This record gives sequence, structure tokens and C-alpha cells, in this order.
Amino acid sequence: AQHYEKAQRIELALPYWMKAGERALARSANYEAVDNFQNALAIAEQLPEGPERQRDLLTAILKLGDALFAAGRMTDSLAKYRLAAPLARKAADTQAFIRAVIGLDGTKFLSSNSLAETMPLLEEALEMVEPADMSSRCQILSRLARAYTYLSDGQKAAKCHDEGIELARRVGDKTALVELSALPFLTPAPVRSATERNDRIARIDEIRRLADEIDDDDVRSRALSVDAYVSTELGDRARAFDLLKHGPAPP
Repeated sequence: AQHYEKAQRIELALPYWMKAGERALARSANYEAVDNFQNALAIAEQLPEGPERQRDLLTAILKLGDALFAAGRMTDSLAKYRLAAPLARKAADTQAFIRAVIGLDGTKFLSSNSLAETMPLLEEALEMVEPADMSSRCQILSRLARAYTYLSDGQKAAKCHDEGIELARRVGDKTALVELSALPFLTPAPVRSATERNDRIARIDEIRRLADEIDDDDVRSRALSVDAYVSTELGDRARAFDLLKHGPAPP
């Protein structure tokens, strides 16, 4: 990539900067990935107008948003996803639009910002997704259920939750299944019997088991946090303390 740039053949350098960024991101060299994708974006912005430039520009922006997200630079990541969404809509690129909206939603959620901005975009993405693309539909429903839950629209949250759970099981999306299964525990609810208590603990154990099967520390930590919260809510402080002290037991 550097050699092509020095030779002023930037159009040939672009795919190599993209490959370098992807390799860096794959090995969690997140800051290096940011630099590489920034180089790719700078080149894409210099390309002559046309469909090819539009495609390369959108790809570079999305990749840079992913790298910034992985590097914990949420504000910068948010800006890239916001930029990518209208570009993808203009290009009629459904998959790029879905990626941008899901990235935007995840960034706002993890930075504790309101999800009101992402809800209409998620609804738009849900309308755009092809019926056969059950995986994308599952991911969008998972995030819509979360957004409706946080914005206190219980009826729509329940609808997206139930459909999302069914799809997650059908396509084998364990991450979506964990996220959706944990949602009902975000709202405190009284336990009226020992049977209800045991059922709640069993559901938490299942969430933890699923999370432990996923190679994602963020998902596992959220499952652990929900377990600690529910255990405290149930008055099982010994379990909650043990979870916080030792972490989740191996599956």
C-alpha cells in the first residue's frame, strides 16, 4: 500500500490498506486497524466520482466505524456510522444500511446514549431486509426489542422479543438469543413463590451457558452482570457476591 501511494497509484493502494486494516482488526490490533482504514478512506475520498468511488467510500467508512468501535472510540465510531447510513440508503445498498444502523445502535447503547435516534432507522432497516435474510432480520429485531424496552414501549418490545427469539433459535444466533433472553430481567418484577424464583435462576443459568459458548467478552460480561443483578434482586447475596468475586463458572 505504501509503495503504491509513493508511486502515486492510489487506486491500487486502496485494496491493500483495506486488507491491512482487516488483518489488524482480526488480531485485535485495533489502533493499527484504525490507522489503516483511515488511510483507505483518505484514498477513497480522492477517487473520481462514480459508482466505484461510492462503493469504496461506503466500505471504508463502515470498516473505519467498526475499528473505532473496537478501539473504544465511541464518539468517532458514532460519527462514521451516521455518515454511512444515508450513503447506503442513497446507493440502495441494503446490507450496508443494515450494518450502519446496527453499528449506530450498538455504539449508542454502549456509550449510554438514548436509543430514540436509532429506533426509526432500525424500523426502516427491518422494512428493507429481504424475507429470506433471517439472520439480518434477527439482529434487527434484537436491537428493536432493546430500544423499545428502554423507551418503555412494552407492547412493541414484546412483539420484537418473541419474533426475535424464534428467529435466533432458527438461525443459531447465540448472541441475539443471549441479548433477547436477558431483556425481561431489565425491568424489576416481584417473585411470588419458590417456583418462580427457581424458574428465574434457571433462565439466568441458561443465559450464562449460552454466553459462555460465545467468543465475546462483552456478551459474557453482560450475562454475568444480569446474573449478579437478578441474584441480588432475589436476595441471594451469596450468589451475587461469588459471581462478582470469581466470575462465571466454566460451562
